[in-house]
Amino acid sequence: MVTTLMALTHINITTKGLPMNTFKNDAATMNAVINAQGALAMCIARALTPAQREQIATDLAAIAGQAEKNGDTTLETLLIDMYRAMR
Repeated sequence: MVTTLMALTHINITTKGLPMNTFKNDAATMNAVINAQGALAMCIARALTPAQREQIATDLAAIAGQAEKNGDTTLETLLIDMYRAMR
């Protein structure tokens, strides 16, 4: 599963038919995306059993470790935040 998730972090996703450039490329937009990501992780965590949350947290930690090895500190930081929300 971790290998699959790592592959997803390195692909370009197209949005066929969807409007692009809807949001400004600024700090407020980035903060909103990060906050939404954290809220989603927390909502998912509430719906899972403790064992499921632990498995997802373990997977997120592994992916964060790979991001660190790749020098992608931004992704690493976001994944660690999601890890904390999941635990």
